[in-house]
Amino acid sequence: MKELTEDVLKEVAEMGKLGFSMQRVAEWLCCRPCELSPQFRNKEGQIFEAYQRGRLEGMIAVRRAIMKDAEMRDNTSIEKMMTFFRQSENENLEVWED
Repeated sequence: MKELTEDVLKEVAEMGKLGFSMQRVAEWLCCRPCELSPQFRNKEGQIFEAYQRGRLEGMIAVRRAIMKDAEMRDNTSIEKMMTFFRQSENENLEVWED
């Protein structure tokens, strides 16, 4: 496995942002996916945190683009944003039920 330098973690975050799978990240790190799976299963560790931060950055960028189109009255984008709102409301309710 590659040494976990700041540059390597930035690249892992970028891969998460671009929607790469854990398997592709493992390949890039020159390791097997099973070496990373404990971090992803337990939702902790430097690689998981970098990857997840990148995924969220990517999701934010996509939602901003969809919201911009929704504000221009694009019906498909409006429907997609409404789906996001319903999903987040359900996720919020699940968090409070624990």
